[in-house]
Amino acid sequence: MYSGAVCFSLVMLLTVFPCFLSGQGLRKMAGIPVAVYTVEQGLGQSMVKQALQDKEGLLWLATGGGLQWFDGTHFRSFGLPEALSHTANGNLIREMTETPSGSLYLTSGSQLLRFSKANGQFYALGEGDQATEVFGLTLNDRVLCWMSDDGLCWAGETGFEKLKLEFENGHPDFEHFMPLGAFWISGGKLLVAGPDGYFELSHNDRPEGMGFRAKWNLYGRSIDAACSDQAGNIFLLSSGAIYSLGPDGLVQELFDTGEKELNYIYADRQGRFWLSASFQNLFFRVAGRQMEEVRFLNLDGNRNETFHAQVLTVFEDRRGNFWFCTDGQGLLCHSPSRVIFDRAMTGFTRTLAFYNK
Repeated sequence: MYSGAVCFSLVMLLTVFPCFLSGQGLRKMAGIPVAVYTVEQGLGQSMVKQALQDKEGLLWLATGGGLQWFDGTHFRSFGLPEALSHTANGNLIREMTETPSGSLYLTSGSQLLRFSKANGQFYALGEGDQATEVFGLTLNDRVLCWMSDDGLCWAGETGFEKLKLEFENGHPDFEHFMPLGAFWISGGKLLVAGPDGYFELSHNDRPEGMGFRAKWNLYGRSIDAACSDQAGNIFLLSSGAIYSLGPDGLVQELFDTGEKELNYIYADRQGRFWLSASFQNLFFRVAGRQMEEVRFLNLDGNRNETFHAQVLTVFEDRRGNFWFCTDGQGLLCHSPSRVIFDRAMTGFTRTLAFYNK
């Protein structure tokens, strides 16, 4: 049985040093101040799937209620016309990518769409009966995408062109293959990551559009998510562990979080990882060998209380602000350079470390 002195010491330890107990031992907690944007501030829907900053600096949002932009003060909504809403959740925008000319390509339900910022109109590409994924890669003003029936395609203004792949050493089961991401790698090659393996693509010695050489590689483990950083390094998430994928195909473990439910990973410009479980309020930040559970502080609310959020994706804009897209809590913006001065006056050194991150 614990003595009163021991219990008091444990309480003081957890009070002064913000952390929590887990299966991995004592883990630090990060309280991150955020500006919260919900329907009360003009956001059209409380579920935000993705954020993207265009060449003009506008923030575009893929939401459960259509496409929106945000200029830092005002929101503007663009709902899909009824003719393009093929399903009950037809206004749900899942992913988007901008081309060099400024068009947005996005997915809504089973529809691949192009949005013209010049006239605010949506244009359908294809028949709208395939599951689609849009990747953040462009070539000659076309966007790389995945169609459930046609596989990899380049999408352009007039439609899409299927990539012809010639595999050297077998290929994945394309009927059940679901891509986790696509990335440019050295030598001008494309890498498409899936749950069980990845394939590399390089142009054949033929005219453009005639085909790609492809090589299929297995990881040796099941992968839950993949991402790349600005330097082109590729990272994998498997059962809560972070791995790097080297140019030679070597998969090397970097850090094991111990949180096997995680299924999203984002690498920021500071070399940190942001991790979440899309169906739970689990959100973590990993820097080096240190992992922190992330909780948020509403800058316009009660700053004495932190809250969890179901983070779906993370976006870092050109000024270093972080935008957290959530399912139900709207859009959260964290500006690392902003200091909360009323917190700095409390007299506790640890407050600056905890709140001003």
